[in-house]
Amino acid sequence: MKETKAVLWDNAGRRELTELGTNAMIDMMQEFGGLPTRNFQEVQFEGYDKIDPEAMRSPKPNGHVNLLTNKACFGCTIACGRIAHIDKEHFTIVNRKEYWHASGGLEYETAYAFGPVVGVDDIDALTFAGFLMNEHGMDPISFGVTLAAAMELYEKGVITQADTDGVELKFGNAEALTIMAEKTGTYQGFGQVLGL
Repeated sequence: MKETKAVLWDNAGRRELTELGTNAMIDMMQEFGGLPTRNFQEVQFEGYDKIDPEAMRSPKPNGHVNLLTNKACFGCTIACGRIAHIDKEHFTIVNRKEYWHASGGLEYETAYAFGPVVGVDDIDALTFAGFLMNEHGMDPISFGVTLAAAMELYEKGVITQADTDGVELKFGNAEALTIMAEKTGTYQGFGQVLGL
């Protein structure tokens, strides 16, 4: 086991996963044109650099940094998991102290499902939606791609605000992402449709 750990420790791929997490794939997928964007209608996302590992580590003008540290699953030496927290001034939690804590940060699947797939480049909105997925026992990929399909239907006029509880379900709407994550997790309104 010690030899295996030593080999892993010296591996460049392991170092990148430890330093950047699985979300490092955002940059790679963007570079080679394979980043699912706006319900897979496009393959590159103009806001990718606002949700990538560097964005997680970079301070905002008010000094807030999304990423706190990395974490490892039990027995794993790679530690590619992330621990993050949301800016207390962000619209999602400004008056909700129950979310002023650290929790799981963005992994690649969550970042792409709440970012490019729905056209949102607000890292704190993505993190909040991830918190809600953990809280309600929901799968972020399934939710993100289902919401993306609903956004495409909304933009094509198949569904309207009358269907979506008055929420403007357009690609890029961070508030719509977080509202629908909460409605789906609590099985309310249009969230019942998304959760089917």
